[in-house]
Amino acid sequence: MECTHCFLLRDALRPGCGLCTVAQERNFAAHIATSRAPPREEYFCMDRLRAMSVFTRIVDAGSFGRAADSLGLSRGAVTRIMQELEAHFAVQLIHRSTRSLRLTSIGATYYGHCTSILDAVDTAEAGFRHPARGPQGRLRIVMPDSVGRCVILPALDGFHAQHPDIELVVRFDEDRVDMVQDGIDCAFRIGELEDSSLIARRLGAYPYITVASPAYLARYGLPKNPDSLQEHIAVNWANSESMPQFGLTFTVDGSPRLVRVPSRLTTNFSDAHLHSALLGLGIVQIPAIQAAPHIESGELREILPDFRPPPPLLSVIFSRQKLTPALRAFVDWVGTVCHLDGPLDNVKPSSRHALALVAQSEPQPLAVQPTRDTAS
Repeated sequence: MECTHCFLLRDALRPGCGLCTVAQERNFAAHIATSRAPPREEYFCMDRLRAMSVFTRIVDAGSFGRAADSLGLSRGAVTRIMQELEAHFAVQLIHRSTRSLRLTSIGATYYGHCTSILDAVDTAEAGFRHPARGPQGRLRIVMPDSVGRCVILPALDGFHAQHPDIELVVRFDEDRVDMVQDGIDCAFRIGELEDSSLIARRLGAYPYITVASPAYLARYGLPKNPDSLQEHIAVNWANSESMPQFGLTFTVDGSPRLVRVPSRLTTNFSDAHLHSALLGLGIVQIPAIQAAPHIESGELREILPDFRPPPPLLSVIFSRQKLTPALRAFVDWVGTVCHLDGPLDNVKPSSRHALALVAQSEPQPLAVQPTRDTAS
């Protein structure tokens, strides 16, 4: 027997109701006799929030079993909650197979809305539970691999020391993401931004340099200028949203110029791009801060320093509706560690210098201004 009002989470304990589990069946009669059950709609509202929590946990965990373990529920309970949720909407939210789970297009949209709603609930409740504590909650963040590895992660201990109650879920991704559909709180962008409803904080220049390994240069020689690259090999860069850039960009006579260079390899991930250069497979253009430790160690050498490409802009973008105290704290902190103008433009990169950047600039208050948004 089960509580007739708890119609969605049939074997999961409901906060405030001690009769939602089969183990408490013997108390059912007393519960009915001594309590006045709220209308079905009130329980349905609570069920919906719990179902959203279960749904997002399944997506985040990548399996029903791991979601059940993390929530302290049985796998059967999690499965039934998902079945009830899909029955309520009369659509399939998750494609299931024996090996993997994949969101449907409707499921992906619903996931984004669920994360926003649940984050808002957590933020509202945290203020009442712990009014004296600082910002709290979970932030979902997307950033290019080089930004994460070379700028954010080396400084992250400092952020956690300042804000121990903020959890970061970081996704390294070189491509543009749909921030609403994917439930993303903020994203880092390299390059120009298109007009949109998002808010951006410009963090500074993010310079790229041209590098090659000593083994490659011993084989092909040191190019003197961009025109001499016709006798060389480049490793091209591409992502899932654009055609590969078959060539390297340089500043010639004060203007950007794309120079087409013969190529045998195209990559779509920054770490693979870097390792292609380390292995002597060709010339690459990568972020200066990513190349810095390898230049210092002698594994790479900067070439054509007088023709460096125009440095793109690094920005962090977010939605005004998502600007919670936790997100504001993170973006303000990012402004203190990512002020990259100046040093990397004018100083030969080194790993010590690159890592020191995170502690050099003065904190800057969050400036909320509509701006432009595009992919990195």
